[in-house]
Amino acid sequence: MRHFGCFSLVLCLLLFPTTAPAMNLPVDLQDAVVFEIGSATAVFGGERRIMDAPVLIRSDRSTIPIKFIGEWFGGSVRWDGASRCAVLSFPETTVRAAIDNPVLEVNGSAVTVDPAPFIYQDRTFLSVRAVADLLGKQLYYSGNDKPVILTDKEISPKALPAVLEAATEALHPSALLQWPVAGYYKISTIFCCDNPDCYSHNGGKNGHGALDIPAPEGTPATASADGIVTFAGTGGSDNSYSGYGNIVVLDHGNGISTHYAHLADISVSVGERIVCGEPVGTVGSTGYVTGNHLDFAVWSGGKKVDPFLYLELPVEAVCYESCDQPFLDAARGNH
Repeated sequence: MRHFGCFSLVLCLLLFPTTAPAMNLPVDLQDAVVFEIGSATAVFGGERRIMDAPVLIRSDRSTIPIKFIGEWFGGSVRWDGASRCAVLSFPETTVRAAIDNPVLEVNGSAVTVDPAPFIYQDRTFLSVRAVADLLGKQLYYSGNDKPVILTDKEISPKALPAVLEAATEALHPSALLQWPVAGYYKISTIFCCDNPDCYSHNGGKNGHGALDIPAPEGTPATASADGIVTFAGTGGSDNSYSGYGNIVVLDHGNGISTHYAHLADISVSVGERIVCGEPVGTVGSTGYVTGNHLDFAVWSGGKKVDPFLYLELPVEAVCYESCDQPFLDAARGNH
């Protein structure tokens, strides 16, 4: 395979509008891209992120969207509809990847890849092995259900098991939040604060800063992690929670907090220490709502962030009404 040449690994914030806090990683992973087969979760530069399409297996090869390849490595990607071709542009290299054609055009020369580029969820996919070869990166993995590491560094066979274990912890940190409404996994509206084209559940074009989880009135809403209650009451003009009805806010430390809104009733009080899984109230329809549901939000550093970055989405979770189904599929690794 021909190489693109040397490119610096450049962080593209447009690819991932919100990120979880940075984590401590061994030196082998600090500048690596880590991802997992069948999942949309990735770790880049020590931060856990969510892509809008999962890593897939095709012809016994792991494949990844070309869009992310370009943006991860400081390039740009455009779609040529006339030739059904994704074009990756770098300062000194241009790659044309035609759908279902196993021959890439790299600076005018032919490079064969397996499998051929294909489309899934409106994304063009290319094999991770081809990416590694084209970019001159090292590729490490130990099975289809294990992490995949793409890095500039050489990892010795002796060190690899420990590095892969650290990669697994990075993708699935023990600090992840627990699902707040046990037994109810439908999501009526996803987080989309940073997407200007995303409509909220009430039709306003202001996005939506939480997950809406419908459940019958009186269903327990439980703490997603140990924390201290910083607010427990009714949102109004005298506080910053107007429209939320009955709401509980928990501080989990390290700049992370969660809120549980539109509750029918509240079972905790300010200053109380709450254990993960303990009820904070029950699902209801107080405040500005159209039906019973829990509005579940996650805050990091004083800003609302995508709960998918912190939640291990249950396999039972399904999307209906206004959600973007492909994004939800990607978040929980369906393909």
